[in-house]
Amino acid sequence: MKAFVVALATVALGTVAVGMELHGSFDISISLDPGTGTLQDLAGSCSLIGSWSFLRLGTTFDFEEMGLTWILGTLGFDAGVAGVTGDALFGAVNSAFLYGLLTGWMKFGGAEFYGYYVMADPDVDGTFEQGGLFRVVASLPGGAQFESLTMFGADMSGVSFTQLGVDKVYYFEVAPQTGSTGVVEFTGQKIIFSGLGFGCAVLDSETYFTKNGFEYQLFSLTVHTATVFTLEIDILFTVQTKSVTITPILDLSYGCVYVYTELEVEDYFTITGLTIYGVRLEANFGNFRLIEIMSFDEVNYDLVLDPYWEQFTVEVCQPACCGGYAIFRVDTYFEEGSLNIFDWGRTDFYIEVPVASFFTLWSGMAVDPTGLVEWEIGCSLSF
Repeated sequence: MKAFVVALATVALGTVAVGMELHGSFDISISLDPGTGTLQDLAGSCSLIGSWSFLRLGTTFDFEEMGLTWILGTLGFDAGVAGVTGDALFGAVNSAFLYGLLTGWMKFGGAEFYGYYVMADPDVDGTFEQGGLFRVVASLPGGAQFESLTMFGADMSGVSFTQLGVDKVYYFEVAPQTGSTGVVEFTGQKIIFSGLGFGCAVLDSETYFTKNGFEYQLFSLTVHTATVFTLEIDILFTVQTKSVTITPILDLSYGCVYVYTELEVEDYFTITGLTIYGVRLEANFGNFRLIEIMSFDEVNYDLVLDPYWEQFTVEVCQPACCGGYAIFRVDTYFEEGSLNIFDWGRTDFYIEVPVASFFTLWSGMAVDPTGLVEWEIGCSLSF
């Protein structure tokens, strides 16, 4: 991995001399202790992307208060109808290479073809799981889509990477399957049809085989009635079993009012009750936006910042410098049983101002009955 980082730096410096077009961004935020004014938390990210003809080279450095935390490198070749990309993730805290992905792709006959080779060490134990995947995606008439996944030890289940004491988490969609060692061996085939329209219904289909044979066939049907009632029906076939899951959905929303509801179902076809656990109202008046959220059951449904049950938001978005927009937002929260007027519990303020076409400043703070409890400032630079 050290050689990979050195190669990235060498290529980046060398390409500047031959006229590579360079773009980048720098974002940083700092949280301060309102009582002492000392630094509480720091987070930032710096990205550099260079391109020259068909070649693209990029790297991203993430850092927090402890120092450098992540390094993500990318290298790509794009010829318009075909290309190759490579991605590598390095955990700076663990001083370990954690993820590598090589992707080849091409477009032909209205379809897109992808070949992946992936290696990952999410446990940071020095043992890499490796595998390959061949993927085909094609659009069908009526807005439907076909997707085929041929697996050789890898799939699209996703993999996440964390480090002790680091807030930022990296996620990648392509992941090696558990126990895969990189030996070229067929491990599965998945065929997916999605968005197949049949009048008032939409059908999705997923068929899955492993090297041992048929695993399952899943049909997912969404039926839209002429009213506010919708049925989601899942029919799952395996070698030995068949199961049917029916989920009724009631949508009472109208215009600027959204009603959060859940139907209580006893069995496939018996609806025993209706729970209304929240209401959201939203209105726009030119550059002004008003939002009101009331949560009636924060224990089971988290709609509002804890421990509050109601949120009232006023947001103003005005044209500002260099074609950008200045944003000012106030979020006020109410707490049931509060001794303050109107059950007031907390107010958050946020302001974002573009200073130039490439530079934006922002700040946020929170006030509750005890005074100023949070204060964060940051900036974003792009070139």
